[in-house]
This record gives sequence, structure tokens and C-alpha cells, in this order.
Amino acid sequence: MALNRDLGSLRRIQQQRVQAGAASESVDDATWSDLDLDELLADLDGCQSVLGQMSLFGWLRSPARTKVEARRRAVEVEPDISPKWLERLRRFPPLLAQTLWGAKALPTLGATPMVLAIVALCSHLLFMVSTQVGTFATVTAFAINLAYHFWSLPKIDAAIASLELVAALLLATQQISVAVTRAKSKSTRAQRVVELMRQLRPLQRAVTTVTVPRVFDDVPAEHLRVMYLSRERRLSSCAKLIEQHRTSLIELIDVLGEIDAASSVAAFRARRSTCTPELDAEAHALELGEARHPALGQMAVANSVTLRAGLVITGSNMSGKSTFLRTVALNVLCAQALGFACAARYRGPLMRVATSLRSSDRLSAGESTYFAEAKRMLELLELAAHPTRLLLLVDEPFRGTNSAERIAAATAVLRHASSRGAWVLAATHDLEVSRLLAPAFDQAHFVDAVTAEGLSFDYRLRGGLAGARNAVMLLACLGYPQAVIDEAKSLLSS
Repeated sequence: MALNRDLGSLRRIQQQRVQAGAASESVDDATWSDLDLDELLADLDGCQSVLGQMSLFGWLRSPARTKVEARRRAVEVEPDISPKWLERLRRFPPLLAQTLWGAKALPTLGATPMVLAIVALCSHLLFMVSTQVGTFATVTAFAINLAYHFWSLPKIDAAIASLELVAALLLATQQISVAVTRAKSKSTRAQRVVELMRQLRPLQRAVTTVTVPRVFDDVPAEHLRVMYLSRERRLSSCAKLIEQHRTSLIELIDVLGEIDAASSVAAFRARRSTCTPELDAEAHALELGEARHPALGQMAVANSVTLRAGLVITGSNMSGKSTFLRTVALNVLCAQALGFACAARYRGPLMRVATSLRSSDRLSAGESTYFAEAKRMLELLELAAHPTRLLLLVDEPFRGTNSAERIAAATAVLRHASSRGAWVLAATHDLEVSRLLAPAFDQAHFVDAVTAEGLSFDYRLRGGLAGARNAVMLLACLGYPQAVIDEAKSLLSS
């Protein structure tokens, strides 16, 4: 059965991890949406567990800008550990996430269950006085503990999903530890799993008692659990042990999640033509050879590009400009997050990626398309001033205003972003923008051709400025009245 992907839950957990300092945020929401990263995540996700999904989501959300070697080791496949052992870990309870990375804690019942259990145990000693006294004391103790048991059920039920996840996690870890020991694995990560299992064994014993199912055909055992409040006592014990071993538990979740996610990434790479990127802090250009859009696979047309400071791409509608921008951005993210690029060659420095590829009005907030674009571009200019190199991708800047002001604003903003150190990759229909930015910005374009069947595209990037326009030709291909086409051509040539 395929593992469900709860993106809302993954986002909340990642946010909690960032706030707790366990992860760094890099790809903002607007960039994530612009690049359709939900779709790429769906293609990448072959994880057996929610732990793998958490790691995969976290890698994409926080691509490595430092400690690249640590990320590369995390993406390495562990031959002695099968992710199949993790397939029972299908959902990460919100309470457990808040306990590990947030401000909440598992509910605890204090010392009361232990006191009541001791009283129940002592009631049996009264049989030494008389059967009648012992029976009365035992029945009374059971009645009190039964009432307490039902009173405490909401707290137990609130924690049970979290404890069941911990129990399943530790059971899987125990199986992995046995397999690693038998295989005599020399892997540092595998040996670390074994060591973490040793540290967490007291927690495993505690959660096992709490998570025993309540079944009607197990009356004697359930009678004893209620009489001595074993679940209630273990709940408090588990809460303390989870707090005590929180660092080890988080590390175990990270390690097993990395193993699962790495296997998923390896399976994705087996279906694609990829390369291992050369990430060089001293690189003065981003070089991509025969790069393809990661989510399109072999059906994507490969293109090569070298980005030194700025590149403006022109071309007709549907010629491939927007897809190419996403191709570059996604390969940069995959290179830094997952250790591969869908290209024949990749070389470049570590960068932060930010985009403005889609803009629309927000009627509920009283914002026009231009206002929304202007706000987003201001955010990107502020990011450009950050010491980390920024790769800025912009599609049709300031499309929400008139052509004269659009050209002026786009030229000024792109030039200013470049002057702040950002590497800018922009697509525009405005040829004048490309002319004004030259020679500081390189120029490239896509072309189209008119055939008997209509417009056709080869989606190949070429150097220089675009010459042809296809907006009027597209109207003709769609069957607009000839009078409309003729008047448009006349106005265009005047």
C-alpha cells in the first residue's frame, strides 16, 4: 500500500524543527509554489515511512548552503539497512512533533498511579487478617483504581498515538540493529543506529506496556492492568524518558529518515539521467550541461547554459522560457539538497534560490497584480544583500502595469539586484529590457516556427536576442476572424 503524503503535516513539522533550531529554512513559500516543488516531491517520494518523507521534505526545503559533505553522506544509500523495516511508521502524531521540537510535552499523571498501585498491592496483605477484610479491601481498591483508570483515559488516549509511533520506531530499530550486527556492517551510520538502540532500550520497555491493546478477550490481563494501573504508571514514566532521551530520539528519527529518503532518491536517479554535481565555493559561474527539468524526465528537451552574473531570455509565447527558468532552479536545488542534477554536467557555487515566476492580484487583501509583484520584488532585493549568493529567477517582471513603466521598472530592479551580487536569470517579452541590460547581462532566446498545422517549437535555447514574435500568429492559429488578424498586423507594422 502506497504511503500517503500529508504535505500540511510535513510543513508543520518542518516549521517546528526550524523554530527549534534543528533545521534552517531556505526555500520560501512563494519560491516553493513557483517551482511546483510539491510535484517534484511527489516524483521523488518512494519512501516507506513518514520519517523518510520528513527528511526528503526537509532536504528540499533547506538545501545545504554549508556542510555540503554532511548532506552528501546523508543521501548515501545504506546497503545493510532496508527501508522496509520502517513501513509501519506511516504517520507522525502532531503531539509527538510538538514534544520533540515544540513547547508541548506528553501528558503525565504524576505520582498518583504509583500510590494507588501500592495501595492495591497492600490490600492483598489484609487477607492475612481475615478473608472478609481482605476481600473488602481488594474490591474497594479495584473500584477506586477502576474509577481512576476511566478518569485518566483521555490523557492516555491523547498520548497513545505518539507512544505507538515511538514503540513502532524502536521495534524497527531493534530489527535493524540485529541485521546490522549479523552483517557486521562497518558503516558509521549503521553502528550509530545500534548505539542509539542501546540508549533507548528503557524507553522501549516503558512504551510497550502503555501501548498494549485493550481487548475484551484478555480480561484477566486487563483486570491486572487496571488493578495496578500499569498503563497509567508507564505513561508518566514514558513522558519522563522521552524528555530524558529526547536528543537521542531526535537523532534516531533523523538517521532512519535519512536512510529511507536516500533509498527513495536513489530509486529516482535510477529512472533519470543524472550527474553528481561539482559544488565549488570558488566557482565564478553556474554551468549546466544538457540540463532537463527533473519532473519531466526524458520527455524534457535538454539545454545548456552558463550563468555568470545575469542572463535575459526572450522569445515567443509557449517557446519554453518559463520551463527553462524552472529547470535551472530545480537543478540547483537538487544539486544542493539531494546530491544530483538532471544534467550531463553541473558546476557552481552554493546559492540560495528565490523566484518571482507567478504573480496575481489578491482581491481579499485589496492588492492588484502590480502591487503584489512590487512587494515580491522588494523582498527579493533584500535577499540579494545577504552574504549568501542569491540565484534570482524572474518571469515577465512587472507584467501588471503599462509597457513604458514595466520596461523602466524591470530594467532598474534587475540591474540593482545584479549590483548587489545576485545572479539573475530573467525571462521577458520586452526586447527593450534585454537591450537596456546589455552588455552587463548576457542574452539568449527561444524560437518558434509556423507550419501548416500551426505553431511549433523546438525548445532549444539559443544565444542572442529573439527576432520573431508570435502573438498575432497565435490568434490566426486559433481561428480568429481574418479582419482581426489583418488589422493587428497593420497596427504592428505601423
